[in-house]
Amino acid sequence: MRHRLFPRRGAQAGVTLVEVLVALVIFALIGAAGFTVLDQVARVDRLTEGRLARLEAMQRAMRVLSVDFGQARAPGLVVQGGVVVLQRSGGAAFGGPVVLRYGLAPGGLTRGIHTAGGEVVAQQLLLGGITAAEWQFLDGSGTWQAAWPPTGATASLGPPQNPRAVAVTLTLAEGGTLRRVAPMPGAVP
Repeated sequence: MRHRLFPRRGAQAGVTLVEVLVALVIFALIGAAGFTVLDQVARVDRLTEGRLARLEAMQRAMRVLSVDFGQARAPGLVVQGGVVVLQRSGGAAFGGPVVLRYGLAPGGLTRGIHTAGGEVVAQQLLLGGITAAEWQFLDGSGTWQAAWPPTGATASLGPPQNPRAVAVTLTLAEGGTLRRVAPMPGAVP
Protein backbone atom coordinates (compact mmCIF):
# COMPACT_ATOMS: atom_id res chain seq x y z
CA MET A 1 0.00 0.00 0.00
CA ARG A 2 1.27 3.40 -0.97
CA HIS A 3 1.12 5.98 1.74
CA ARG A 4 -0.14 9.30 0.48
CA LEU A 5 0.61 12.61 2.06
CA PHE A 6 -2.86 13.87 1.22
CA PRO A 7 -5.36 11.07 1.35
CA ARG A 8 -8.18 11.02 -1.13
CA ARG A 9 -11.45 12.43 0.06
CA GLY A 10 -14.86 11.29 -0.83
CA ALA A 11 -17.44 13.28 -2.80
CA GLN A 12 -18.99 14.60 0.45
CA ALA A 13 -15.71 15.86 1.90
CA GLY A 14 -15.20 19.61 2.58
CA VAL A 15 -12.43 21.74 3.96
CA THR A 16 -11.08 21.28 7.41
CA LEU A 17 -11.11 23.87 10.15
CA VAL A 18 -7.33 24.25 9.90
CA GLU A 19 -7.58 25.03 6.18
CA VAL A 20 -10.23 27.67 6.84
CA LEU A 21 -8.11 29.27 9.57
CA VAL A 22 -5.00 29.31 7.36
CA ALA A 23 -7.00 30.93 4.56
CA LEU A 24 -8.39 33.56 6.97
CA VAL A 25 -4.90 34.39 8.29
CA ILE A 26 -3.53 34.80 4.76
CA PHE A 27 -6.51 36.98 3.80
CA ALA A 28 -6.04 39.11 6.95
CA LEU A 29 -2.31 39.59 6.22
CA ILE A 30 -3.03 40.68 2.63
CA GLY A 31 -5.74 43.06 3.87
CA ALA A 32 -3.44 44.57 6.53
CA ALA A 33 -0.66 45.05 3.99
CA GLY A 34 -3.08 46.71 1.56
CA PHE A 35 -4.39 49.03 4.28
CA THR A 36 -0.84 50.02 5.27
CA VAL A 37 0.04 50.88 1.68
CA LEU A 38 -3.17 52.87 1.24
CA ASP A 39 -2.57 54.75 4.52
CA GLN A 40 0.98 55.67 3.44
CA VAL A 41 -0.24 56.92 0.06
CA ALA A 42 -2.91 59.06 1.74
CA ARG A 43 -0.38 60.47 4.23
CA VAL A 44 2.08 61.40 1.48
CA ASP A 45 -0.75 63.01 -0.48
CA ARG A 46 -1.74 65.17 2.53
CA LEU A 47 1.87 66.25 3.10
CA THR A 48 2.34 67.07 -0.56
CA GLU A 49 -0.89 69.10 -0.68
CA GLY A 50 0.20 71.05 2.42
CA ARG A 51 3.60 71.82 0.96
CA LEU A 52 2.13 72.84 -2.38
CA ALA A 53 -0.34 75.17 -0.64
CA ARG A 54 2.50 76.75 1.36
CA LEU A 55 4.60 77.18 -1.79
CA GLU A 56 1.64 78.76 -3.59
CA ALA A 57 1.13 81.21 -0.70
CA MET A 58 4.82 82.15 -0.80
CA GLN A 59 4.77 82.71 -4.55
CA ARG A 60 1.60 84.81 -4.35
CA ALA A 61 3.04 86.98 -1.55
CA MET A 62 6.31 87.55 -3.41
CA ARG A 63 4.42 88.42 -6.59
CA VAL A 64 2.24 90.99 -4.79
CA LEU A 65 5.31 92.47 -3.13
CA SER A 66 7.16 92.71 -6.46
CA VAL A 67 4.20 94.37 -8.20
CA ASP A 68 3.70 96.87 -5.38
CA PHE A 69 7.34 97.93 -5.27
CA GLY A 70 7.61 97.86 -9.06
CA GLN A 71 4.75 100.36 -9.32
CA ALA A 72 5.79 102.62 -6.45
CA ARG A 73 5.60 106.36 -6.95
CA ALA A 74 8.59 108.50 -6.27
CA PRO A 75 9.31 109.97 -3.84
CA GLY A 76 7.60 108.47 -0.90
CA LEU A 77 9.13 105.21 0.35
CA VAL A 78 10.01 105.46 4.05
CA VAL A 79 10.51 103.08 6.94
CA GLN A 80 8.58 104.02 10.07
CA GLY A 81 9.14 101.83 13.11
CA GLY A 82 9.84 98.67 11.13
CA VAL A 83 6.93 99.28 8.73
CA VAL A 84 7.76 100.00 5.09
CA VAL A 85 5.45 102.67 3.68
CA LEU A 86 5.15 103.46 -0.03
CA GLN A 87 2.72 105.00 -2.48
CA ARG A 88 1.49 103.48 -5.70
CA SER A 89 -1.32 104.08 -8.13
CA GLY A 90 -4.65 102.84 -6.88
CA GLY A 91 -6.24 102.76 -10.31
CA ALA A 92 -9.89 103.41 -10.98
CA ALA A 93 -10.95 101.40 -7.95
CA PHE A 94 -9.49 103.98 -5.56
CA GLY A 95 -9.61 107.12 -7.70
CA GLY A 96 -6.01 108.00 -7.00
CA PRO A 97 -2.86 106.84 -5.29
CA VAL A 98 -2.92 104.49 -2.32
CA VAL A 99 -0.50 104.14 0.55
CA LEU A 100 0.75 100.63 1.27
CA ARG A 101 2.18 99.59 4.63
CA TYR A 102 4.19 96.38 4.89
CA GLY A 103 4.97 95.15 8.38
CA LEU A 104 5.39 92.14 10.60
CA ALA A 105 2.51 91.15 12.88
CA PRO A 106 2.22 88.09 15.15
CA GLY A 107 0.47 86.20 12.33
CA GLY A 108 3.10 86.98 9.67
CA LEU A 109 3.79 89.59 7.00
CA THR A 110 0.92 92.06 6.63
CA ARG A 111 -0.03 94.51 3.89
CA GLY A 112 -2.21 97.48 4.68
CA ILE A 113 -3.89 99.51 1.95
CA HIS A 114 -4.81 103.11 2.85
CA THR A 115 -6.18 106.02 0.88
CA ALA A 116 -3.97 109.07 0.43
CA GLY A 117 -6.00 110.64 3.25
CA GLY A 118 -5.10 107.81 5.65
CA GLU A 119 -8.39 105.88 5.59
CA VAL A 120 -7.85 102.13 5.91
CA VAL A 121 -9.16 100.34 2.84
CA ALA A 122 -7.89 96.84 3.62
CA GLN A 123 -5.57 95.07 6.00
CA GLN A 124 -4.46 91.63 4.89
CA LEU A 125 -2.17 88.88 6.03
CA LEU A 126 0.09 88.58 3.03
CA LEU A 127 2.01 85.53 4.25
CA GLY A 128 1.56 83.66 7.52
CA GLY A 129 4.20 81.72 9.41
CA ILE A 130 6.82 84.48 9.31
CA THR A 131 8.88 85.08 12.45
CA ALA A 132 11.13 87.91 11.22
CA ALA A 133 11.41 90.31 8.29
CA GLU A 134 14.58 92.18 7.36
CA TRP A 135 14.33 95.00 4.83
CA GLN A 136 17.22 96.46 2.83
CA PHE A 137 17.26 99.32 0.34
CA LEU A 138 19.69 99.80 -2.57
CA ASP A 139 20.78 103.42 -2.79
CA GLY A 140 22.02 105.31 -5.84
CA SER A 141 25.65 104.36 -5.19
CA GLY A 142 24.86 100.63 -5.18
CA THR A 143 25.09 100.19 -1.40
CA TRP A 144 22.46 98.30 0.58
CA GLN A 145 21.03 100.36 3.44
CA ALA A 146 19.19 99.03 6.49
CA ALA A 147 16.91 102.09 6.73
CA TRP A 148 15.21 104.44 4.29
CA PRO A 149 15.77 107.27 3.89
CA PRO A 150 19.39 106.42 4.57
CA THR A 151 20.89 107.67 7.80
CA GLY A 152 22.42 111.06 7.27
CA ALA A 153 19.93 112.11 4.57
CA THR A 154 18.89 115.68 5.19
CA ALA A 155 15.35 116.94 5.01
CA SER A 156 16.56 120.21 3.45
CA LEU A 157 17.05 118.42 0.13
CA GLY A 158 13.32 117.67 -0.03
CA PRO A 159 11.67 114.27 0.20
CA PRO A 160 14.08 111.40 -0.36
CA GLN A 161 14.02 109.63 -3.66
CA ASN A 162 13.00 106.00 -3.70
CA PRO A 163 15.76 103.39 -3.56
CA ARG A 164 16.82 101.56 -6.72
CA ALA A 165 15.62 98.27 -5.25
CA VAL A 166 14.11 96.83 -2.09
CA ALA A 167 15.10 93.45 -0.64
CA VAL A 168 13.17 91.59 2.02
CA THR A 169 14.40 88.48 3.80
CA LEU A 170 11.65 86.59 5.60
CA THR A 171 12.41 84.01 8.28
CA LEU A 172 9.94 81.14 8.00
CA ALA A 173 8.47 79.56 11.13
CA GLU A 174 9.11 76.09 9.69
CA GLY A 175 12.79 76.97 9.21
CA GLY A 176 14.69 78.62 6.41
CA THR A 177 14.43 82.02 4.81
CA LEU A 178 12.76 83.52 1.79
CA ARG A 179 14.35 86.50 0.02
CA ARG A 180 12.95 88.75 -2.69
CA VAL A 181 14.65 91.67 -4.40
CA ALA A 182 12.20 94.00 -6.11
CA PRO A 183 13.51 96.72 -8.42
CA MET A 184 11.88 100.12 -8.07
CA PRO A 185 10.63 102.17 -11.04
CA GLY A 186 13.41 103.89 -12.92
CA ALA A 187 16.07 101.63 -11.40
CA VAL A 188 18.93 100.51 -13.59
CA PRO A 189 18.78 96.71 -13.99
